Amino acid sequence: MTKPVVIVLAALILMVSSQPIHRAIDFGGALGPLATGYHRQPKQPQVQIVPNQSFQPSQPLVLEKEEESPKPFSYSYDTVDELGNRMGRQESGDGSGTVTGFYSYQDINGMARIVRYIADASGFRAQIQTNEPGTETSNPADAEIISSQPSVHKS
Repeated sequence: MTKPVVIVLAALILMVSSQPIHRAIDFGGALGPLATGYHRQPKQPQVQIVPNQSFQPSQPLVLEKEEESPKPFSYSYDTVDELGNRMGRQESGDGSGTVTGFYSYQDINGMARIVRYIADASGFRAQIQTNEPGTETSNPADAEIISSQPSVHKS
């Protein structure tokens, strides 16, 4: 056989033995063009799993948390923001688990709220002093509200 005939036969054999790829594109899909038809399968990588002979399990990590008893503390701040509203807080703990304190807010129009609180073995209790419109003295859910705003009664 001659060299050109061998080349033609080799090309013909390669063409016949290769997998055909059929592809259609549907432009009527709701999300745009959809490719449909037959496609070649993607080649899967060949993975060889080799056990690690030098692996040694580690010892379990044990965390021990030290129980800390309450320590006495005290802090406070008082600040005025760029609009002229005043905010402050003071809190202290006595070292036996009792915490007392207050926080306050007063806006530039004089509306104010001061919340005084205590947290101890009996739970958390708060007393709120305010002159906010629409408030009245009451005691809901063990939070005493003391209002200096006059009560408004509709008739």
